[in-house]
Amino acid sequence: MELRELRKYRNILSMMRLAEGDELAILKNKKRKIEKSVESVENVEIRVLLRRHYLEGLSWYKLAIKSGKTPDALKKSVSRYFKNYKNVTCVPE
Repeated sequence: MELRELRKYRNILSMMRLAEGDELAILKNKKRKIEKSVESVENVEIRVLLRRHYLEGLSWYKLAIKSGKTPDALKKSVSRYFKNYKNVTCVPE
């Protein structure tokens, strides 16, 4: 899993509203893979940040208020995670 995959999640949701048939099935499959990848992250704090920001759409600012950290600190935590764990478990295609 890579950050760019997570960033596509919201686009997939938007495209699903207009899609039909096979295209809709493909988008649903991609959506499911991203969700499974996020849930496979072993670090609980990072998993929650990824879920809340990328899947649920909360801003870094809102997450920071809830966590007592700065938005930059949260972003840095996620960035470090992906730099240190290049082989994050990802659901195969």
